[in-house]
Amino acid sequence: MFALFQLSSVLGNVWLSKWTGDQQIESGNITATQLMEKNRMYLSVYGALGAAQALFVLIYACVGALRMVTAASTMHSAMLDRVLKAPMSFFDTTPVGRIVNRFSRDVETLDNQLPQIIFMWIMCVFSVLATLVVISVNTPLFAGVIVPLLLAYLAIQITQALKWLVRSMSDLETNVVSVERVKEYSHVVQEVGPLVYIFIARCSNRNSNFDCITRWLGVWIEVVSSLIVFFSAIFSLVTPGVNGAILGLSVSYALQITQALKWLVRSMSDLETNVVSVERVKEYSHVVQEAPRSTNIHPPPEWPTRGEIIVNQYTTSYRQGLEPVLKRITCYIKPEEKIGIVGRTGAGKSSLTLALFRLLEPTEGEIIIDNINTSIIGLTLNMEQHLRLKLTTREPNSRFLCVFEQDPVLLSGTLRMNVDPNNEYLDQEIWSALTMSHLKDAVSVMPQGLESEVGENGNNFSAGQRQLICLARALLRRSRILIMDEPTSSVDVETDELVLKTVQKAFKHSTTIIIAHRINTILDCDRVMVIEAGQIVEFDDPQTLLNQENSHFYQLAKSSEKL
Repeated sequence: MFALFQLSSVLGNVWLSKWTGDQQIESGNITATQLMEKNRMYLSVYGALGAAQALFVLIYACVGALRMVTAASTMHSAMLDRVLKAPMSFFDTTPVGRIVNRFSRDVETLDNQLPQIIFMWIMCVFSVLATLVVISVNTPLFAGVIVPLLLAYLAIQITQALKWLVRSMSDLETNVVSVERVKEYSHVVQEVGPLVYIFIARCSNRNSNFDCITRWLGVWIEVVSSLIVFFSAIFSLVTPGVNGAILGLSVSYALQITQALKWLVRSMSDLETNVVSVERVKEYSHVVQEAPRSTNIHPPPEWPTRGEIIVNQYTTSYRQGLEPVLKRITCYIKPEEKIGIVGRTGAGKSSLTLALFRLLEPTEGEIIIDNINTSIIGLTLNMEQHLRLKLTTREPNSRFLCVFEQDPVLLSGTLRMNVDPNNEYLDQEIWSALTMSHLKDAVSVMPQGLESEVGENGNNFSAGQRQLICLARALLRRSRILIMDEPTSSVDVETDELVLKTVQKAFKHSTTIIIAHRINTILDCDRVMVIEAGQIVEFDDPQTLLNQENSHFYQLAKSSEKL
């Protein structure tokens, strides 16, 4: 479309040259009526060509903008979809700032900067081509020097690209060094502070050299442009029978080549710089995905109904290439059984929680909940049947899994929304849950009660209160399987005991798994699992283990001064 615009522009200028060089009009050997008719004819054609230019550029602008928006939207949607479905290992290894940068700066480049740069580049390319074609048609001898001039220009363009590459590699090296060695450099700066000024002075030479290269580039573009004007003028003089108006058209086009070449080099450099954003977005559009969202295996809507858990030779790691965090774990948890899990820091206690909810996928083995292998069902089958939606929703007459972690998650909004995210329960039920979680007194004194605002990450509540709010959320659901990952790590011992008694009463008919850092938290459990280096080393009644002085559980209890 831009080629048609440039063609109509050239034809308009050629037609204008023909109009001004009309011998009959110049000689005046025509009547006034004939002069008026000729001018009307020339004006009509010139106006039509001008209208065609406007139409073509309008179509190009509309279609180009639409295509650019569609392309940017498609790439953004693809990147968003892939990132949302990325496994936990992706977020463990990718800084949050980098992800935000992809969705902010790089997407902004795709939306705003890149379309303008591409438009400018296309305009400059066709402008240069139109100039060379007009001069070559009017002065055929000029075609013989086009190839040498193009080679000279390509050499300049390659130099510009190499300059851009050298500077980019230099900046990249600087960034890598600053990220990886910031601590070492900070220490050096403290020790030899005055040398920093010397270093800055030396860096100024690099910037000065870069400016010199830029000016050198500008000078050589001027030289190539001047050669085009020179050869255009010389060949026009030696070409017989050239019309003066056409000669003026060729020279006028030649005089415009300087700015066109400058903008072509600049737009090419900008395009090379900003097209990196496209590469980055495409990279995030191909990140590794977690397990399939749906499979042909559909568990019943009320699953799980009993709370039976079988772990069979289960092995997993946080990401490929790392050592397994759980190594061939095998255990059987009966329905409605209360299990305590203990172990030293990094033993793999919380990893077992992640495995139950498939935030970690097995490298071998399986986890079976109520006769269904969790690895073969989809993560999101539908609104009634899937794995992770059961963490946050409720359907009538059904039982779900629920997790209560050491790092409570609260969202900005009201207290009611955080306790009952899906607005499924009555006020009476919510107050009952708050009472059982020992928060009723604290909430009652708030002026707005359940409508009290919760700040970002719950920063207007204490750490203990945030954990109790999450406990109230779990109590409200009455899940079939409850997993508590150090649930009372931020509350005092007295509140810890009250919470545990509440959990025992409220989840009497649920399978409960408690990961605890306080030994007294799990002494009332039916069995205790001791994990060491990703393996189950003991799994028995807590009193039985305490009676064995050589047991790991006995040593943990002794080290915590519970014996």
